[in-house]
Formats: sequence, structure tokens, C-alpha cells
Amino acid sequence: MRILGLGRPDVERMKASRNINGLIRALHYKKNSQSADDLDIPTTAAFALGELGDNAAVESLIEALDHPSYFVQNAAAIALGRIGDGRAVEPLTRLLSAKDLWVKQTTTEALNRRNNAWDTSPWPLQLLFNHLIVRNALEALRAINDKRSFEAAIIALGICDNSVELVATLKKRGFIDKDSKLNDGLTERISASRLAVVQLLSDLGDSRALSPLRELLACRDKEVQRAASEAIMNISASQPG
Repeated sequence: MRILGLGRPDVERMKASRNINGLIRALHYKKNSQSADDLDIPTTAAFALGELGDNAAVESLIEALDHPSYFVQNAAAIALGRIGDGRAVEPLTRLLSAKDLWVKQTTTEALNRRNNAWDTSPWPLQLLFNHLIVRNALEALRAINDKRSFEAAIIALGICDNSVELVATLKKRGFIDKDSKLNDGLTERISASRLAVVQLLSDLGDSRALSPLRELLACRDKEVQRAASEAIMNISASQPG
């Protein structure tokens, strides 16, 4: 164990003795170091805290999600998933936009755990996952540029419309606070999916897209409105005659 601030923390010993405070301190060990040996301390400490499952570590593990090292971020996300405290939902949701794919995958798995307080509100989280998948799928279809992608785009547009209605219902029933970061995250995800649909339809240039695009002109999202208007002009200009 670390004595008088000297030496390396003995994470295994602290875990064996359930020294939660010591493990929390170990999360901050040489935070700005990029040495593999130094990073091993906070990474192992995060895993240990997750295995011990003590809610007293939640706030410190949430802070560790912003650690400079992806290894520590990943370990903290796994630990929070194991503990299952509802306070971690919004911080983990924000981490879905991380650049590191490994961290994204770990965060998704952590949020998918149906432990403790998370069991009471699975729908908002599921919506976040759905729209992350929808957007990625649309971007892939756009890269392929296959005419058959039109049907997929229309299906995705329906998913967006249904999601807007579902979010409104969840707000009314108190599952989502309209001023929460979770609400903001859902709004951003749905908007990103709609924009991906509009971009795909614009690229395809299929005249059948004009009707659903005109309906989007009534959307409250100004960015979606603008993109839909531009797509309508592009498709109209590409039509023969």
C-alpha cells in the first residue's frame, strides 16, 4: 500500500481489504503520465471498484470517464456498468461520442446493463442506441450510392418520426426531464438521423423523395428544414424535362 505519499499504490491489496477510498485515490495516480506502468494503476483501480460494486465510487468513476487515457476511460465505463447506479447514465451517454471505437463499444455495453436504477427507464437509452445504429447505417448506404437505398431511407425517416412521438410520451410520463442532458442527447441523435436521411435522399436524386422531403419543411428543427429544402432543389434540378 502507498505510504506517506511514496511508491505505487497496491491495488490488489486495497481490493482484497475493500479499501474503497484508497482505490478512489489510485484513480488519480499520475494522471498526466502516458507510461504504461503508471496507467496500469488507475485502470486496475477502476476495474477493482467495479468488481466491489460500492456506490461510493460512482462519482469518482464518472470523473475518470474524462481521463486522458482511453484505457482508464474504458475501465471506468465497465465499472459503472457493473455498479449500475443511475447517476452514471448521462455521463456514459455523452461518452458515446468518443473518438475511440473501443470506448464507444464498452460504453454501449455498460449502458445496456439492466441493473438497479437503470431498469426503470430503458426506453430513452434504447432510443439513443437505435439512432446511433440508424445514422451509421445511413452513412454506409450513402457511401455505396445504390438506388435500392431509397426504401431504407424512407424506413429510417419513419423511425425518426416514431421516435419524436415516443420522446414526447416519455416526457409526459416523467421518464425524461425536458431540461436534462438525456433529453438533449435524444434530440441531437434524432436530428442527426434525419439529416443523414435527407443527405442520402439528396444523393440518390429519386423524385419519390420529394413528397417526404416537403413534409420535413414543417419540422421544428431548422437545420433539418434547411437541408430538406436544399435536397428538394437538388432533386428537382436533376429531373429530366
